[in-house]
Amino acid sequence: MKKLLLAAFIGIVAVTAQAQISSDTLNYNRGTLGVQSIFPVNINSQAICADTLGISIPSGHWISSVELSYELQTQGGGFGGVAPSDVGTYLELLSEASKEGGITYGNSNTNGDTEVLTRTTNDFNGAVTDTFLIFKLHPLRQGFTAVCDTNQARITDSTFQIIVNHYPAPTCFQPTNLTVDWKVSNQVQLSWITGGSTSWEIEYGTPGFTPGTGTRVSALSNPFILSGLSASTPYEFIVRDSCAAGDVSLWSVGTIDSTLCAPITFTTNYVEDFNDTTDWIPGSGFDNDGSIVPS
Repeated sequence: MKKLLLAAFIGIVAVTAQAQISSDTLNYNRGTLGVQSIFPVNINSQAICADTLGISIPSGHWISSVELSYELQTQGGGFGGVAPSDVGTYLELLSEASKEGGITYGNSNTNGDTEVLTRTTNDFNGAVTDTFLIFKLHPLRQGFTAVCDTNQARITDSTFQIIVNHYPAPTCFQPTNLTVDWKVSNQVQLSWITGGSTSWEIEYGTPGFTPGTGTRVSALSNPFILSGLSASTPYEFIVRDSCAAGDVSLWSVGTIDSTLCAPITFTTNYVEDFNDTTDWIPGSGFDNDGSIVPS
């Protein structure tokens, strides 16, 4: 029988420049979770022994991100062994009939290894229709015998954790689909789908930088050309709507790209103006037939 677990949670409140983010942490502590053997494995596969975590968030709050972590144990051995890279998971939000966009697999290719896996997903971001959120984790591996058990791979008891980050419904909405349209050695053109504003803030820095520590510029056009970049350098770019003084949206999901190498410059002192015809005897006719060029 499936169990709906309303876990005790720890509330962590962080005040940022653009929104008050509350972080509620849920831990699954009802036993080891099995892995579904199925063929083929895809985003529509279901783990029949998967279980749920449920939590209430305040009415009117939106999800800003969901963080997921768990420990994956696998069984050693030769042909019959399983490695963490054989096991993938995706998170489903049952109460909103939505799920992650893809399956995430372990990293190690060694049978019998144990890994702690973490990730942050933005697939559930935005408004929710129900304040009671029900999450289900689907662990999957490829196998021709459809069985869900803990014999060859399992998620360790009390290691499955979800952190739901949420905030009051905004008055200034987050832009989406930030894209690098083109790039050269010192410039890029960025474009995005606005949340509704006609002015924005762009911040950029080394990939993985923390918002507030990068270089920030104001933008009054979309697309926007960002100049003054270094050649052959990777950057991460984020953008947010600026609706009024003190009223800005959450930052968009970042996009990462690298500028092109600097152009090669050189000088030459060889000039041929083709005006000296002293030794050149032109031919005749439309094609200058019979032209003589001395050796």
